[in-house]
Amino acid sequence: MNPAEPAASSDLPRLPRWITLSPSAARAFRILRARLEGIGLASASDTEKLTLAALRLAEVAELDAVLTREGSFYTVEATGLVKSHPAARQRSEAMKHLQSLLGDFGLDPVNRSKVRAPAAGKPDDKWAVLVKEMNGAR
Repeated sequence: MNPAEPAASSDLPRLPRWITLSPSAARAFRILRARLEGIGLASASDTEKLTLAALRLAEVAELDAVLTREGSFYTVEATGLVKSHPAARQRSEAMKHLQSLLGDFGLDPVNRSKVRAPAAGKPDDKWAVLVKEMNGAR
């Protein structure tokens, strides 16, 4: 552990205005942010990396839709060769990158144990205060 580790912002990541041009990426951002909130790791300090993960998640979904519609292979008419659809390679690359990004956030079974959540209960811990308020409201 790094004793001089800089503290991440306790503010929640905010959806960048430019990502709203892609409804699927905006939806992915909200889903990932909610998952990170659920484990106490949502931080405005990670907005750009979370945005990148959301864009990759949306890209995987879009490429998957292309492959569902067009198939994973095509035949070159001139030669009769059967080739892999270019979207299959693109989806594979996007999935690998997304897997790495999700692992960095601890959003997979293997890496979850490697991520250290912030200590709850500090007076300035906005997440702990919010959870306490929500639990008191039940």
